[in-house]
Amino acid sequence: GGSRGGGEAGRAGRGRRPDSSPLEAELIAVRSRAETTAILDKSRVNPKTLTSVLGALIQVCTWVYEWARDHQMLNIIHYSRYTEILGKGRRTEQALELLAEMRREGVQPGTITYSALISACEKGNQWERVLELLVEMRREG
Repeated sequence: GGSRGGGEAGRAGRGRRPDSSPLEAELIAVRSRAETTAILDKSRVNPKTLTSVLGALIQVCTWVYEWARDHQMLNIIHYSRYTEILGKGRRTEQALELLAEMRREGVQPGTITYSALISACEKGNQWERVLELLVEMRREG
């Protein structure tokens, strides 16, 4: 009935940004590096387009993460991978917020998570935070 239609409308709104390009949609569906390279090679990608595409892909990762969180499916591996993605996207503050969320959920960060966080902080030039994370990592074993 009514809830089904609302869910579909919600998915349609979140599945693709209104301003996303066909290139972004095509890249989201790729299954290999070779396929990605072929798409980018045939497209006329410029720095502005590349910035938009990378932002869209990070946004899709965020939507996947939020869905998994809402369905209580996350584990340490998922948190670590998402932390790594945020770091590579230079979203340092979001990566640090994820650490706090992990702790609230009772998930103990491991070496891989800390490494991703440290890398994110390095990319964000947050050297004091890097040192704090190293101390935390050592203290937590």
